[in-house]
Amino acid sequence: MRVRDGKCLSKVYNSYFPTNIHNPDISCHEVYGLKNQCSGNFVNPTEPIIVQLLSNYLSLNKLGERDGIRLFWGPHYIGKAGNNQEIDISVEYDGKIIFGISIKSQFGGGYLENADLDLSLIQEYKDTIKNYQYRGSVSDVLQDMARIENIKEATGQFESITILYSKVSKKRWTEAFSKRYSHSYLFLEENQQSFFQVMEEKLPGLSSLKGISDRNNGVSLTLKELKTGRAIKGSRFLLQNYVNNNQGKLNELILMSSPSLLAFIDKELTIEWKSPLKRSGYREYRNEFVELEDEWKDKRIQLEKYWPKIGPQWDGIAVVKGKNGNLGLLLVEAKSHLKELRSKIQAKDVDSRALIENTIAEVKTSVESNAPIEVWLEQYYQLSNRLTYLYLLNKKVGIPTWLILVNFVDDVAHIPTATSEWILHYQDVYTSLDISSSSELFNHIISIYPNGNERVGRL
Repeated sequence: MRVRDGKCLSKVYNSYFPTNIHNPDISCHEVYGLKNQCSGNFVNPTEPIIVQLLSNYLSLNKLGERDGIRLFWGPHYIGKAGNNQEIDISVEYDGKIIFGISIKSQFGGGYLENADLDLSLIQEYKDTIKNYQYRGSVSDVLQDMARIENIKEATGQFESITILYSKVSKKRWTEAFSKRYSHSYLFLEENQQSFFQVMEEKLPGLSSLKGISDRNNGVSLTLKELKTGRAIKGSRFLLQNYVNNNQGKLNELILMSSPSLLAFIDKELTIEWKSPLKRSGYREYRNEFVELEDEWKDKRIQLEKYWPKIGPQWDGIAVVKGKNGNLGLLLVEAKSHLKELRSKIQAKDVDSRALIENTIAEVKTSVESNAPIEVWLEQYYQLSNRLTYLYLLNKKVGIPTWLILVNFVDDVAHIPTATSEWILHYQDVYTSLDISSSSELFNHIISIYPNGNERVGRL
């Protein structure tokens, strides 16, 4: 329960910020640079910067509110032991906290409140704390997580993230907390990724919250749906609707568009959808999709010889049974407008990037492409890595796989795109990538163009 709203938002909203703070594509490193540019407005501008960025992203009014959404700067919540606990920023929906955001200029010393000492989190790491006492100085990593977990245990679970301006010095602990306590970290310095894109990846419900007032499709999200990944518009929303409400139409479009899939699949013509399913919280899979079927579970090691362990995130996953009893895999990439096709590689780790570049170079050779590798990496990277997975699974891993490119037509609730526009654009893309028309890879690419303005029922 929130017991204090925190600091006054008007101080933020009435202050001057550089114009690029309103750029929806602002990079993480540009956010890092804002700290120096805004130093004259605030004693410590790190929190106000994130407050303003989130307000812009969520289209909040001058009270930090909209359509049941409320943003709080420095609010207090009753913690596990009944004491007040402060968090840098929280976002509530219909009166319940759904995002907790901590902000650090750098990790250094921090203080434990008395109520934190009973947390299992602190007990587990007490031997690493030099001054284990009330208000004793500890690592900010522990202090940060103690405070957040204290609030979570008292108010119910919510998504949480720590935004760190400078590079982290306690990597081992941040990695452990990310995995074990459902907490994320975002490091801004020298990070050229899009700030809001990374925030959406680390807080899956954030993009749904952004579109919460979009009623064009008659959607009103429950808190549970919001927290589990229900989309509100665009390609994810449309694919979720088709998979959960109109699989028959979706399956028909897929099967009628691929002679190679028809030659493989058994007479039942059954497509079993694994994602995005409502009953599974609209979960989207990365490399762990190979663990969905027992006969594939030993394949992940093979796959990760050629690509980093996490892998791309797939909009949809489905399985088909072949005539010989073998299972086939359908990997789905959904789009609702042309701009979604443009992307570039974001990997910064030297080893990961080298692995990606070497594997994509091998795929380029297999499809007889003479295009510069920069086209694959810097212009159409997302499609490139999808084509790479198609190649790897079929040629290296031994799973019969098809890539389904779902291109929604006339999505009037978002950005309408005509069928002719999609076709001409893909013609340009394949020409730029210089993929040979005789490539076997093309036989396993299925492009479909479902109606993006068709009512397929509510979830």
